[in-house]
Amino acid sequence: GPPGPDQAASHGHAGTLGFEFSLGQQRILVDTGLSTYEDLRYRAYERSTAAHNTLVVDGKNSSDVWGLFKLGRRARIVDTGYEEQACGGRLYAAHNGYSRRRADLVHRREWSLGAGCLALEDQLEGAGEHVVCVYFHLHPSLNVDIESPRQARISLPDGVTLALTVDSRLALSVEESYCSARFDDRQPNKVLRAEARLTLPVSLHHELTGWVGPAPSQGSRERPWPTVDTPPQA
Repeated sequence: GPPGPDQAASHGHAGTLGFEFSLGQQRILVDTGLSTYEDLRYRAYERSTAAHNTLVVDGKNSSDVWGLFKLGRRARIVDTGYEEQACGGRLYAAHNGYSRRRADLVHRREWSLGAGCLALEDQLEGAGEHVVCVYFHLHPSLNVDIESPRQARISLPDGVTLALTVDSRLALSVEESYCSARFDDRQPNKVLRAEARLTLPVSLHHELTGWVGPAPSQGSRERPWPTVDTPPQA
């Protein structure tokens, strides 16, 4: 949906098409969260597009962030849908938040969840060259190693390893950041950033898979994902 109601857009964030992901009780991809209502340095970042698990064009927010609370021009959802599949589901949505960069610029995103794999497809409609960054914010309990310019190995506390593979045209790097589950509590975490200068239109494909290397053998500490993701209980 929209980042906030038109008549009262306070507290809205520019995180359109962002998402979170958990493996059983273990959180994997998280929002940066909210640590303050008072410090503009933190507040501006936490409300920004880059603070969410989504795509950024030319370093700009998908909705205009004003001050501590307000939003200016906002991203609008222009398409959305969901389809059941044999071992998961397919969700898709699109927004026009970058149309102020170019009138024809639309970001479409598709999530496909199956056994052992979350596939993510980003499509940018439009024309011209733009700097594209895709962000993946990891839970503080996770460790990450860059295995290649397009693949990262993510280690969970129980010994399970996951692989994030981004589109071959993007360069993957890791950044130090933080996330907040409550006010005034900023926990250090890692953020994976995949970036390139690309000519639109373009389609980008990424995958988060349940293990690195061959399928786990009997007794291995690595295991495939369940087919249905269960979020942690409050």
